[in-house]
Amino acid sequence: MPASVKTRVISWPSLPRAARIVAGVTLALGLAAGVPSDGLGAARLSCRSSGRTVFARHGVRAFFVTRYYRVAEGRAAYEDTYVCSPTLRRPRLIDHGQPYVVTRRYGLRIVGRRLGFVFHIEGFANGSETDVGWIDLRTATVRVGLINAGEGGDPGQPQIPDGAVGYAIAPDGSIAVIGGGGGTGSGQQVGLLAQRGPRLAKARVVYRALHGGLVYRSISIDRSAITWRTTSGQRQSVPR
Repeated sequence: MPASVKTRVISWPSLPRAARIVAGVTLALGLAAGVPSDGLGAARLSCRSSGRTVFARHGVRAFFVTRYYRVAEGRAAYEDTYVCSPTLRRPRLIDHGQPYVVTRRYGLRIVGRRLGFVFHIEGFANGSETDVGWIDLRTATVRVGLINAGEGGDPGQPQIPDGAVGYAIAPDGSIAVIGGGGGTGSGQQVGLLAQRGPRLAKARVVYRALHGGLVYRSISIDRSAITWRTTSGQRQSVPR
């Protein structure tokens, strides 16, 4: 978020992450705390120059735009994230933010015809969450899945460590991740978010490395297996 925008964490109504992807525009308009004050929509955005760029390569650009709601105390900032490509010539929304929430976008890279990404969000009533996902650069189809629900997550929600995250996308859209604490010797988990019809299935842990040692960037996934490499050079895999 730009330095000129002052943010603070409050107990804002917690909306499910999946509901805020793409359809989040409709949900946000119903927030009782305020109404949009900038009047800007995707139709008025430019693939070349709007917003702040977070990824640009091979004609693909991802960027976010800071918008505002009118609230009793003035204005509340939120951020919408868009993607353009040589086929998607108008900005396509991949994430609709909420006021008083800070989003960190990282790990953006092109995998086949998709752009993959990791979003870490802080400021929910439950503190934080981390998601992985992709957008199809030809059809604008978006898939996003939760890998860490934060300290206030509900029982049964994924809690794959998210201090550092590596991921891979299979041709069918399934996502494999390695999540860890980010420090040397910290535990790591390998997770799978399988493509199931029009959505990603709930993240499932398929391997645990109690003392770490997995190379984040080495993870790969195909029709039958998830594979990675250890820091000692050993190749390991588990069936999907």
